[in-house]
Amino acid sequence: MPATVRYSSNAREPPPPNNVLRFVEDYWDIISNYVREPAHNLCLQGFFSFSSTTSKLAIRDTAFMQKLLSTVISEDTASPVKGDLMPSVVVKSCCELYEGLDQEEKIKFFEILVRDFGVDRKQTVAAAENYLKLASSAKASESQLWRTELALKHTLDPLHSKFFDRVNQLPGGMKFLIDMRADLLQTIGSFKHKQDSIGHLMALDASIKATLQNWLFGFLKLERITWQSPAVVLEKIGQYEAVHAVKDWKDMKRRVGPRRRVFGFFFSNMPTEPLVFVQVALVDSISTSIQRILTEEDLSIHQDAQRISCATFYSITTQRGLSGINLGNFLIKRVVRDLKKEFPQIKTFATLSPIPGFRGWLRHQVQVNEHVRKELESISTVGSIQEIVDTNDWIHDDAKSSAIKPVLMRLCAEYLLTERRGNVALDPVGTLMSEQETATKLSLAKWSLRSPIELDGRYLSNPKASSDKGIAESFSIMVNYNYLLDHIEENNEEYLAKGIITVSSACNGDDNQWLRERVGDNVRLVEN
Repeated sequence: MPATVRYSSNAREPPPPNNVLRFVEDYWDIISNYVREPAHNLCLQGFFSFSSTTSKLAIRDTAFMQKLLSTVISEDTASPVKGDLMPSVVVKSCCELYEGLDQEEKIKFFEILVRDFGVDRKQTVAAAENYLKLASSAKASESQLWRTELALKHTLDPLHSKFFDRVNQLPGGMKFLIDMRADLLQTIGSFKHKQDSIGHLMALDASIKATLQNWLFGFLKLERITWQSPAVVLEKIGQYEAVHAVKDWKDMKRRVGPRRRVFGFFFSNMPTEPLVFVQVALVDSISTSIQRILTEEDLSIHQDAQRISCATFYSITTQRGLSGINLGNFLIKRVVRDLKKEFPQIKTFATLSPIPGFRGWLRHQVQVNEHVRKELESISTVGSIQEIVDTNDWIHDDAKSSAIKPVLMRLCAEYLLTERRGNVALDPVGTLMSEQETATKLSLAKWSLRSPIELDGRYLSNPKASSDKGIAESFSIMVNYNYLLDHIEENNEEYLAKGIITVSSACNGDDNQWLRERVGDNVRLVEN
């Protein structure tokens, strides 16, 4: 085999510029030599890996990138000329190149995928015209129409979807795509105020998402995480936890203790990588204090197992690259089924969820909504509107907090039930049990809100039991979403079709009257 320049991404020192340039220029010679004579190259790892330096050089060479990605995406990737090894070798190179890029360079990688390997619109228009012409012909056979429809459908598939499919076939390819999508979502989020300029990136996201959806659901495995689980899994649970940070190993041991459960979905080829996981407290009634759940020292499950009548889902975390795929909802249904087998006496499955958007919403409403101002002015004797909305001092005063709390609870219920984005509720936490971090679509109808007076404000006056984050986001108010097993489909249909949220009527008559007056037809009151 001819001598070639060999660089590894693991090299401590970057190669000098002239050698870097030669590396990129000779890339295809290196690939060809490797593919022709694999017997002389027993170890692929490190042979022509892209380093950070060579990746940065390659991404600036548009012609090189087009050729590299074309080789991956080509229908004729594996051929007698290229050999059977070419596909995996070049796809692996693409992944190594991408991992050597910074965020700005990754955006350029995304743009090349979209611009040069998206839908061929000229081809699509031609196929559509051919289909319309054939469909209007009385002589067209069903077979001709069927083949033409398939041809049209094929032109609508972006070429970059083939790139994702081929990456997914590599060892570790699924994790690479999950992380790549997380990068893409971060990019889209950074341009959220320029929606018109990110349509192409959203199309790319749809392709990655479709690839993940098609591959994941048939290969997911539900596992309970315990103190006996591999340390690497426990470490990742602590690292990924997005709702209530795990402080230390003692905290982790408590969360997987006798009266607690942690369940996660794992992909068959990624046994130590929790894709989505949920934390559950087994209690005798619906939980209203997250601090009690997080700090309570568990008793033996055998001593009071029969007292367990409620499973409270207090945290669910999905890897960012899987946002919007609805793994959380799928996970909850599986966990409910398993818990009912282990504890048949459990009748109530509910969440204890934060309300991260409430305080920000209230600040805005004070400026534009007379009704909200009047509600807060009604308690002006204990504090000004600015003091209530913008400071936390009153929380430390029992007398003030007792007067302020009922008003905030009503306004919080109003926020949860009436504020909409289109036909769906505004509050992102409604999707806590489906997609915790970046959900844009409320799954609230899969549960039902408990009554407004039972929104968790019981520890509102006890700052020692509240997190700084909880106080900053929602004055520490939390909400229970009750997972009504017998009404899931009915509530879901009502919400998705009509935007109606189901609320249990656990409050008294006056509160029910207030609820009807404020939210009207947006909610449906049901008996407990």
